[in-house]
Amino acid sequence: MPKYFWRGIDLNGKSCHGNMPAESFENLKSNLLAKNIALLSHKEKRSFSFSPDFFKKTKISHTDLSQLFNNLALLLESGIQLIDALRITKSYLRSKESKVVIENLIQEVIGGDSLSQAMETNFENFSRFMIHVTKSGERSGKLVDSLKNLSSYLERQSKLLKNLKRAALMPGITLVFSILVMLGIFIFVIPQFETLFSSMDRELPPSTQLIIKISELLRSWNFLLGAIIILGSIALSIKLISKTEKFSQIKDWLFLKLPVLREIITLSDLAYFTQSMALLLKTGNTLIQSLSTSCNVMQNHILKGNMKKITHDVEEGDSLEKAFHSYYKYFSSGMIDSISVGEKIGKLDL
Repeated sequence: MPKYFWRGIDLNGKSCHGNMPAESFENLKSNLLAKNIALLSHKEKRSFSFSPDFFKKTKISHTDLSQLFNNLALLLESGIQLIDALRITKSYLRSKESKVVIENLIQEVIGGDSLSQAMETNFENFSRFMIHVTKSGERSGKLVDSLKNLSSYLERQSKLLKNLKRAALMPGITLVFSILVMLGIFIFVIPQFETLFSSMDRELPPSTQLIIKISELLRSWNFLLGAIIILGSIALSIKLISKTEKFSQIKDWLFLKLPVLREIITLSDLAYFTQSMALLLKTGNTLIQSLSTSCNVMQNHILKGNMKKITHDVEEGDSLEKAFHSYYKYFSSGMIDSISVGEKIGKLDL
């Protein structure tokens, strides 16, 4: 869905601006009129623009989001109104980005929006999953419980991400150290033997000659400059095309073929999926709604595609266990058995 930057004027004659997802210009205009805002100008947000903020993250951290939802839940539970709860929460958070986001939420709520609608307007900082959980809580009258569960969920996600980074740290350090040792051997050690070999009156084996040539190449300033230019060009090219769907699919397919990365990616995506499913089921969503929404938290396109097929099979009448069995390649037998038990006792959210 396209996203638009817009400028308008409200009933009091005050100018205002913001960004909002909309299917078309007419849809954007209607949405703003529903908020008593007359649209003056608009501009579709591009998926990529080369600017000083190109490499800057726009989303606030999961830790701040978890604290935000937890504080809101506690304040609302004690009887404080939503706008006051947001203002109090704003004073607790230290991050400037977080304060700006909460101020935007406050302005939207003052304008008559619900919390989920205000989050939807600030779509860059809140995922569809967060918005859906909040909206479910508002509809069921259990907003406090939904916010508490969402806070716990984000805290678990943050811990899981830290554990994954910690698990990948040692192999990463080992790989970098191995590369540095190899470069050290070629640049500093082999040249010492080159002098010895040159004093010999016999021809060196082809493999030895190749090693010496590689050493000479690595010690060349032209090679170093060329390598920097080539690597920089590759990195920039990858950054530019990384937004495309085709590139993401190829990258995700490749990652699932690599031995170590396959396990890490599969386990992390399934952890995100199962935790999201449990939270959505707890907040009163149906199984189909929970499956459809939880698919979107998965990062790998291949796994997400299989999960969407599972959702379709369940919609067609299959049990969740049977649907998972059809794609057992990516799911452990232990996970499928747990789903089977949860279905039978009617406690999938556990």
